Amino acid sequence: NGRNEHVAWGVTNNNTSTRDLYVEETHPDDPKLYRQGDHWLPFQERREQITVRDGKPVEMTVRSTLRGPIVNALIPVVSEDGDPPLSLRWIGADPCDTISVSLRLMQTRDAAEFRQILADWPVITSNSGFADDQGRCAVQVRGRVPRRGRALSGFREANNPQDEWQGFLPFETH
Repeated sequence: NGRNEHVAWGVTNNNTSTRDLYVEETHPDDPKLYRQGDHWLPFQERREQITVRDGKPVEMTVRSTLRGPIVNALIPVVSEDGDPPLSLRWIGADPCDTISVSLRLMQTRDAAEFRQILADWPVITSNSGFADDQGRCAVQVRGRVPRRGRALSGFREANNPQDEWQGFLPFETH
């Protein structure tokens, strides 16, 4: 929430889905490889150290695909036979610049300019309500929303072209 000399605004939650879990296929002879189209690629690996207050740091290896990190350790087990690797594709993991957009929003002079700048808001979809000193007000969903090839509940298939993100919905459709 905020205001300047000409515009006041508030933000509320919006439950637009900006993440997907993908079932990854590992190579039958080498579990360090995952399928990407017609190729097999090595999982990227990095070591992370998590500081624990009043305890020893926890070290872990994070494996990732082109879609994102493998998150099996963070979610409930689905199958008793062992779950396939599940990668997380999330809009918030993409590079973005919310600071510059926020600074521009704070300098707006009217509701039309405010809405125009909202088109550049990169992550965390939310509802922005705003009004200017000339009596104009509006509500606009802000944030990038993935365009998917098919509607689906549950896990997506990592190598199904219809499950790939196909860009983002145009701001005007939010």
